[in-house]
Amino acid sequence: MKKIAIIFSLVYTGMFAQPCVDPTLVDLTMICPSIFEPVCGCDSVTYNNECEAYYYGGVTSWTAGPCEPLALDTCLVVPDSVDFGACAMALGIIRQNDSCFTVSGCSMIGSNGIDYSGYFFNSLYACNNLCAGDTLITLTCIDTNIIDLNVLCPGVIDPVCGCDSTTYQNACIAQNHFGVTSFQPGACATAGQPWLEESDVVIYPNPSDGMVYLIGENLSELVGYAVYSLDGRILLHSDFKGVINVQSLIPGHYMVRLLWHGGKQLAKPLVRN
Repeated sequence: MKKIAIIFSLVYTGMFAQPCVDPTLVDLTMICPSIFEPVCGCDSVTYNNECEAYYYGGVTSWTAGPCEPLALDTCLVVPDSVDFGACAMALGIIRQNDSCFTVSGCSMIGSNGIDYSGYFFNSLYACNNLCAGDTLITLTCIDTNIIDLNVLCPGVIDPVCGCDSTTYQNACIAQNHFGVTSFQPGACATAGQPWLEESDVVIYPNPSDGMVYLIGENLSELVGYAVYSLDGRILLHSDFKGVINVQSLIPGHYMVRLLWHGGKQLAKPLVRN
């Protein structure tokens, strides 16, 4: 134990001039002692001991003892180079690239080995409310906490105008598939033609590992599509050429909006494996 302490004392002393986190230091095959002697890394993450801070977190400096709890009004940002693995498990809301959005992955430990569990927000509202300047959504209108893509909404056309000035096929889809918190009966004033019936088109496979195909009528008149994140950002859009390629998306839940010649539309939930 004394030898480990000496080694890390030397490492600690010579690292002050280095960046806080150096991914090249991470070695998850290293077996660190199971002792609990917490240290606070320069990345404001508490590690069980110095060994875990260095080899599991890649941090180059730390102080003895756990980190002080972060204030509840702190905007926490995950570096844009970090991902959380290719698993489809929904983890929560993070702030990255000046935007708040839902992220999926294998765990809250990032690809750089750092535990980002304290960086996840419970709702899109909370994330945007604490990180001023994000104008991608209306805070009082969209709440991802109420999104539940497992809800099987009826395919009836009973349009409602959401508080985000978007026309949805019916209230169930607006609330459960898009997280709209308030809406009015009828289409928005700027809406196009009526929506198609939910059963008119089937997308498969769903979940998909990259390529999405369509089965249905009038597909020859389908002119384009857009793939949205659950917070309403357009991630992909293109003319429809028989297949929708979603390989560039990280695993998670999305919405696909299809557009026909003449303005008819259809929105479908999609899970990316």
